[in-house]
Amino acid sequence: MNHGRGRRRRLSAEDVATLMDQARQQIAKNLGISPDRIRYGPMENNRPGRLNTQGDHWQIHYQGEWKELPWHHDGPLQVTRTQVRNWYGDTKK
Repeated sequence: MNHGRGRRRRLSAEDVATLMDQARQQIAKNLGISPDRIRYGPMENNRPGRLNTQGDHWQIHYQGEWKELPWHHDGPLQVTRTQVRNWYGDTKK
């Protein structure tokens, strides 16, 4: 029985692509970098993520290569430049 709640609409592939692009744009904005340096997908050579996670990951082009975006318990929109530097080292040394 529905109990008065509206029926949930499934997101189309286009809706998902739009939401993922908006997230990519916002992550880049939060980090102060070009959105071209953020992507979502499988890690190169299908290697696991830093926390031994499998599948698609948010990634950042950092120090000349694609690397997993650092993990944040509140999600990728909360990752900071400081956190990226702490995970991968500061390139200004």
